[in-house]
Amino acid sequence: EQKVLKVLGKQHAKLIDDDLPGRKEIIESIWPAFLEALSPARRAVFDGIEADSLEVATLVADRLTGLSRPEVTLALKQGIIMGSEITSEGGDGYTSFLKVLADTKAEGIKKSAALEIMKPANPDELGGVPTLRKWLSGRKKAFSPEAKAKGIPTPKGFLVLGPPGGGKSLCAKTVASVLGFPLIKLDFGSLFGGLVGQSESQTRQAFSVVDSAAPCVLLVDEIDKALGGTGGESTDGGTTQRVFGTFLTWMQERDNEHPVFVVASANDVRRIPPEMLRKGRFDEIFFIDLPDADERREILRIHLNKANKAAGSEVCVLPEEAWVGIIERTVGFVGAELEQAVKEARISAFDEGVDFEPSHLFDAVANTRPLSKTMAEQIDAVRHWAENRARRATPKPTPQPVSPHATFAVPKPGTLQFKGLSQT
Repeated sequence: EQKVLKVLGKQHAKLIDDDLPGRKEIIESIWPAFLEALSPARRAVFDGIEADSLEVATLVADRLTGLSRPEVTLALKQGIIMGSEITSEGGDGYTSFLKVLADTKAEGIKKSAALEIMKPANPDELGGVPTLRKWLSGRKKAFSPEAKAKGIPTPKGFLVLGPPGGGKSLCAKTVASVLGFPLIKLDFGSLFGGLVGQSESQTRQAFSVVDSAAPCVLLVDEIDKALGGTGGESTDGGTTQRVFGTFLTWMQERDNEHPVFVVASANDVRRIPPEMLRKGRFDEIFFIDLPDADERREILRIHLNKANKAAGSEVCVLPEEAWVGIIERTVGFVGAELEQAVKEARISAFDEGVDFEPSHLFDAVANTRPLSKTMAEQIDAVRHWAENRARRATPKPTPQPVSPHATFAVPKPGTLQFKGLSQT
């Protein structure tokens, strides 16, 4: 009896999998039939839009692949109802329609404990890394229908290395904005279960969900920590090795039908198994070093402008004299340390009940012990590895020595001020 139930369970699962309509069926059959059945009132959602065009059908299919037929039907009905309501109120019903489809797909992704839908970051919040930016923009067209028609291979993704706080995760989050894809984060730790075979099953299920969400960007943050235990003797019966093997196989066998752009970040590349680093897994390996003078200035400008926006004041104008001093004093600082220095300076000014002045920023910088000093040996080791093995995210060399802080006098309060930025 148990064997019969087990067989029936497998057959039922197969029936469910077979009931997942593919992209081609959605574009050529389901979507045209749905449009044909719409009343004139509902059709108003697509006024000014060529709803029967391949472009629109592709957008719809991107948001529905991976859902069962009942889920596809329900999503389309809910989307058209919401779109009609927004249209009747004078709003953009078409955008609302697409959003409902995307939200329905996101709910399906949440069913996997190892996956999380994340909000992409604004590319304007990322300072520096011009080489990486240019490389990424050159891959965007490769995901277009024209590229697919010409047989252009779909980009697979990249691995980004660098010291902690250098902007690797932020860089990964901006990729989704540039490509216009949803961003999914994979938590390797959640793949492992206590039952025999559970980890492997959950791994296959997670990647199946990712494939169904394609096109998308998959973020694997700090992959060196997730895969650090794959080498040497195993203490878990080989579970970690099997999960890692499943991940490698999935990365290698991705195709144009399921375009998933993988972005992985790592602090210590030496902990990553060599199988992961060979060509074919990633298109490129980038190294983000400590920011140079121009990058530090750009990063500080971004965070100062964000501070002004939060305060509701004008964009600040920092006198050049103060810029020179701050840039000189922050040699060896990573992006996270520069951001924290701005926050500390604002808090200090507010606590004193005075306007935010450059002196507060100088004090915050002086009280910061950067990772380039506290972790100098580790950072140098990663730099040495990346010297001839990875592509620099910034083309020009980064200055190595840290200048003594005593070479610049701290401006006295009131001598240099940020325009429009106060404790309010």
